[in-house]
Amino acid sequence: MHRPIPEQGAWIKQVVRGFFAYHAVPTNGAALRAFYYYVKRIWLRTLRRRSQKDRFSWQQMHSLAADWIPQPRILHPYPDKRTGNSGPPGPTGYSGHPGPTGSHLFLQPGADTPLPLKEPGKPKL
Repeated sequence: MHRPIPEQGAWIKQVVRGFFAYHAVPTNGAALRAFYYYVKRIWLRTLRRRSQKDRFSWQQMHSLAADWIPQPRILHPYPDKRTGNSGPPGPTGYSGHPGPTGSHLFLQPGADTPLPLKEPGKPKL
């Protein structure tokens, strides 16, 4: 609160950049914009409390925020773009990726080795 504005701005920039690095995933844009707005609002309130005479305006805050606070943007791609998988997961959990022998394998709970999937057929009565 009593530090110079450039020192505060550098610290806030570091905090916001770290927050965005973790939370900037697809479909989280509204939360990023809300975080940006509230960081600006709290910093403005803090700057206004520095003096009884100081009236820091929103116009001043917008220009200060443009200098120091990074704009919210999505930094991470959708998982299917990042990993190259497409479609729903197959029996192995990797979009139908074949197992080591070329057939689809799965692990039973508690099993150490994968078992081949049974061929689809008539249900036994």
